[in-house]
Formats: sequence, C-alpha cells, structure tokens
Amino acid sequence: MLVDFNYILDLALLSLSLILIVTAVVLLLINYLGNRHIHMLYLMIAWFSLLINNICRNLHIFIFYMPILAFIDNFFAILGSLFIVFFGESISRKSPSIKKLIWYFVFITLYSYSSLLNYIIYPQASIPEEIFTFNSNISNYSFIILMFTGSFLMPYYLFKIYRVAPRSLKKYTFISFVGGIIFGIITPSLLIILRQISPIFVLSSSVGMLIIVSAVFIKNPKLAFILPFKVIRLSVINLNSGTLLFSHNWKSGKELKSDDLLSAMLQGIIMILRESLGKGDLQEINLEKAIVLAHKSNQFPLVYILIATNISKSLKNGLEMFVKRFEAEFNHSIDEAIISGRNLPASEIISDTFSFLPD
Repeated sequence: MLVDFNYILDLALLSLSLILIVTAVVLLLINYLGNRHIHMLYLMIAWFSLLINNICRNLHIFIFYMPILAFIDNFFAILGSLFIVFFGESISRKSPSIKKLIWYFVFITLYSYSSLLNYIIYPQASIPEEIFTFNSNISNYSFIILMFTGSFLMPYYLFKIYRVAPRSLKKYTFISFVGGIIFGIITPSLLIILRQISPIFVLSSSVGMLIIVSAVFIKNPKLAFILPFKVIRLSVINLNSGTLLFSHNWKSGKELKSDDLLSAMLQGIIMILRESLGKGDLQEINLEKAIVLAHKSNQFPLVYILIATNISKSLKNGLEMFVKRFEAEFNHSIDEAIISGRNLPASEIISDTFSFLPD
C-alpha cells in the first residue's frame, strides 16, 4: 500500500506540474499573439520545450520504458535552455552573445555525438563496458552543464531587470526574481540534493516558470524592456528639407536640444554619406553613450530616426511596426505634410507600437 500511495502522490505532483506549465505556455501564447513581442516568442518556445520534456519523462517513467524517450526529453530540455538564452539576449542586445552561442554549440555537439554513439551505434556493436561508461559520462556531464547554464541565466537576467527597475515596478520585478530563484537556483539544488529528477523537482520548476510569466511578462510586459537601455527619441524627418514631420521624446530624452536642429543635422549627415560614399543609406550611428538607428522609407522621402542608449532586437521590431503604421495611416497626408512642413499626429501610433516601453 505504501508503494501504491507513493506512486499516486508522484503522479499527482507531476500532473499538477504539467498543468502549471501548460498554463504558463498558454498565457505566453495569448500575449504573443496580441503583441508580437519577439522575447515572448522565445520564452514561449523555451517553456513549451520544457513542457514536452516533462511529458516525455512522465511517459518514460510511468507508462513504458524506452531509451529513445529519454533522449527526446533531454533534447527538448536542451532546446528550452537554449531559448532561455535567446529570450534574455533579445531584451538586452541586438543579437545573442557569440560567447554564449559558442558555449552552447560545444556542449550540444558533445552531447549529440555521445548520445548518437550510446543510443544508435553502440547497441549494434560489441563495445567494452568502460568505453560505454566513459561515453555516457560525457553525455551526462554535457547535458548537466547545458541545463544548469539555462537555469542560472534566467535568475541572472531577472535580477538585472530588478536592479534597474523604477520604484513603481520594484514589487513585480522582485516577484519575478523570486520566480527565477525558484526555477534557476532552488530547482537545480533539489536535483543535486536528491540526485534524481523527482516530482518535487518538477513541481518546483513549474511553479517558478508560472511565477515568472504571470508576475512580469503578462501583468507587466514593460519590465522586459527596462534592461539595459533607455529609449530617448523617435523622429520622422523629411529627407529633402530636413524638417520634422513627427517627433516623440521619452522621459530620458527631455534633456536633448532642439528637435529641428537635430533633425537638420542628421539629414545632412545622411545625405552627405550617401552622395559621397555611394554605399547605400545610413542605418546606424554608434556614439559613446547612445546609438542612432535610421530606417529609410521605401515609399516616401522620409527617414525614421530612433535614438537610444542601446538597441535590442525587440526595439528594432518596434521601429519597423511604427513605420508600417505611420505610412498606412498617413498615406494620403504625407505628401501634403512634406510640402507644408506640418507635423503629423502620430502619438497614438507610438502608444501602440512601443507600448512595451516604460514611460
């Protein structure tokens, strides 16, 4: 009876864990379909991969023993770990860190090669036990390193957000950081203490996953964009005259000088470089403490200038969305505005396309 009770308890805890992970994935999917933020997509893929990982593990433990299921669940665990990195890098950089990608590539290669030998090659041949054991150790250690890397990076990213968050958002960033600790520190510690993937381990991981999603990236998606840059200004400039058709300053850009002076200067730089070098349009200017991102219109003599202390992939996506909305809504007004020099009222488009940014 004791064995049966333990079996039922384990099954109940694992079922609850799956429900929590499914809830987190569904919340992320709904949010992504509504806002199309790239970091949400990466986090959703990470959590979905860990969901498949848990399903395969449960099938392997409770229903039928198949070594290939262990390989599949490990594969999705590694995929989840990799997309945690993509998630963290997408909210802080334009592209993932090369060092992190090389780190993952090395250990994924070691794991894949050793697993191929163990699951496919060695069963068909007579291999000495010590070689099989050595190869298994390579596979196991590579897998552990990959999993611990993703686990520890999640609370690391969340702590960086908490550290720079404004006072009004500190509560939610702290809750997300707690979720990150549960997911990335407490859960791996349980694995080390228990020396097996127990139902408590899985439940701890799923609770952390749901807290991270619900506390921050669903209730307060702006928190993902606190790190590590500030957005300063977005301007729409007439390339022919250098006049402004629209300009928006975030709070971090209030100290900038005249909009008209800046737009005329940028228009001059763009035209001079294009005419003198003949190498295409300017796309980016790197300053010591800021980056100027330029997006030239394909339909009108306009250039869209976004100034920030750093640029991430999500921010570039926001600029592209703004360009599409601006030219769609003012398609019949832009030519007249270019001639008259009047500003176009696009503040609502800013609110929609850059809604993820803290005010």
